[in-house]
Amino acid sequence: MLFKISLKNIRKSLKDYTVYFFTLILGVAIFYVFNAIDSQSVMLDVRANVMDIIKLMNDILSGVSVFVSCILGFLIIYASRFLIKRRNKEFGIYLTLGMSKRKISVILFFETLLIGIVSLVAGLVIGTILSQFMSVIVANMFDADMTKFKFIFSMKACVKTLIYFAIMYVLVMIFNTFSISRCKLIDLLNAGKKTEKVTMKNPVVCTIVFVIGVGILSYAYWMVTRGVRTLNTFDKIGIPIALGCVATFLIFWSVSGFMIRIFTSIKSVYYKGVNSFVLRQFCSKINTTVFSTTVICIMLFITISVLSAALSMKDSLSKDLDSMCPVDVQLAKYSYDAMSEAYATSQDMNEKDREMLEDSKLSIIETLNNSGFDAQKYFKDVAEYNIYNTGLTVKDTLGDINTDDYQFMADTIMPVMTIGDYNSVARLYGNSTYELNDDEYIIVADYKNMVMIRNQALKKGIILYVNG
Repeated sequence: MLFKISLKNIRKSLKDYTVYFFTLILGVAIFYVFNAIDSQSVMLDVRANVMDIIKLMNDILSGVSVFVSCILGFLIIYASRFLIKRRNKEFGIYLTLGMSKRKISVILFFETLLIGIVSLVAGLVIGTILSQFMSVIVANMFDADMTKFKFIFSMKACVKTLIYFAIMYVLVMIFNTFSISRCKLIDLLNAGKKTEKVTMKNPVVCTIVFVIGVGILSYAYWMVTRGVRTLNTFDKIGIPIALGCVATFLIFWSVSGFMIRIFTSIKSVYYKGVNSFVLRQFCSKINTTVFSTTVICIMLFITISVLSAALSMKDSLSKDLDSMCPVDVQLAKYSYDAMSEAYATSQDMNEKDREMLEDSKLSIIETLNNSGFDAQKYFKDVAEYNIYNTGLTVKDTLGDINTDDYQFMADTIMPVMTIGDYNSVARLYGNSTYELNDDEYIIVADYKNMVMIRNQALKKGIILYVNG
């Protein structure tokens, strides 16, 4: 009998339950997505260090999901409390007809159970679909190979979601039972006649507090924009965050009185129609939701900041990776000079050194093939080049240019390569190629201060002597 009443109540109050129901579905879906990334990342073909980063991200999200579950728990209890208030008169009629509070609690138990089961199933279905898109996003962030992508349902995330939300629903049931047990019949029947107590703050005090809050918030934003270079430690970063939280609370606490102060001074607007009534009701609602509005605003700020920072860092790191590591593999080997050749003809060189000398005459591809590695099979777009040691130093290439700041580099050997080899590497890296006459040379440098000095030397037309 009570179960049938619960079903009938759900159908009858479907409009009231809609927001509550969709809140539960969204909460279940988000919780499942957070915890399913671990299972989704298994199929990603990434390097070991990238997988370590993904595992770290999974651990962080696992902790965040617990925090999210706590927020959702309070949200669900708040929504349940709101629904009970809307149905106070209905419960009063039940008590008038002779139904006990225990039976009303049982009706609420069945309603919560049914809504919980349906929302869990719907949330898990939506969460499973969203988790597939999340895996694509994660793969795109880490440039993972998606050839092994397949549909995955994470049983681990499902079980964790069921456990956490079961605990939430139990807490909601306990709260509902406690709320019904404390209700008085007269209060339930007259609940619709009661109005919320309107408490208005002193407009002058609110105006002062509002100005202070805006000032603190402006200073906090200045610290994280113009003064960002001074925020080099975590304790310094915490200062603008704390100031921002306090300032946000002060602004929401004082905005109602501040608005009244402004609009009451504009009498043509304040006394027009029902503006005075609407303004007072609006300010009253703000007064009763100061803390929750502050928390929501700060959480939205943190979410947007973290998301934008993460995407920006990913884009920056990807660009740095492309510019600093334009190829997958870079191999180098040394070739022995003529003196080593003379040494090789002597009786002092052992067999191992002789083999190394002979191998140094071969190209890297030939060495790999001789070692049993098929370079043609595993490598693509190969560029081979030679770098020569001619004895040129930094001092030789700069001439009489002032190098007081670079005395420690004066005797550093300058490697030399042919323009043909340089162009082959430049084409592979996607850089510009050049042509030189017989009496010309190019200096390659990427350090800003050194580039300036190099350009000064090139303008003077310093002549380089190679091997005499």
